[in-house]
Amino acid sequence: IIGSKVKNWGGNALNGNGQYFIAEADEYQDKLSLYDPKGAIFTSCDWDHPDYFQDYEAYKNTFRRFVSRIPRGGFLIVWGDSTDTLEVADDAVCNVFSYGFSEDCDYQIANYQSLVQSQKFEILYREEKIGQFEVPLMGKHNALNAAAVIAVCHRLDLDMNDTAEAMKKFQGTARRFEYIGQRKGAVLIDDYGHHPE
Repeated sequence: IIGSKVKNWGGNALNGNGQYFIAEADEYQDKLSLYDPKGAIFTSCDWDHPDYFQDYEAYKNTFRRFVSRIPRGGFLIVWGDSTDTLEVADDAVCNVFSYGFSEDCDYQIANYQSLVQSQKFEILYREEKIGQFEVPLMGKHNALNAAAVIAVCHRLDLDMNDTAEAMKKFQGTARRFEYIGQRKGAVLIDDYGHHPE
């Protein structure tokens, strides 16, 4: 379940027969308190929703409570290029794995190439190459999102070749830097980028 239409699915939810339930969680109004995950991806912690969270500390606290509820046998995949996300991750009792471009990350994006209509990179897990990946979406934020998903797949011991194939076919979601078309040389992009991170 995700908060935007996934182009590959034609909707925002997919009903399968697998053993995992995956949801995009929302911190607004402290809705994270409704979840008790076995694993989670933590992508950013840039103060948002000031109509509900009085200050940045209140905002971070909702994430701290969330990550602290992941059980010891679970895992947290955290953006390792951000001091704020790493600070919140300190409250986790589960196994914590970082991802990002930094050499200090457990899952490092290496040999990154931004191409005309895609991005290619390798993922190194603690300096060992686990695969070569291509994502047909633009923007380093999409490479970071892909790296986080790859880390989850690796933690769940899923096949990295299958993961790479799925990444290559992913068409993105609606209103997330979505290419609409061109007219008279102007490119139209629809993006719900209401917050920098």
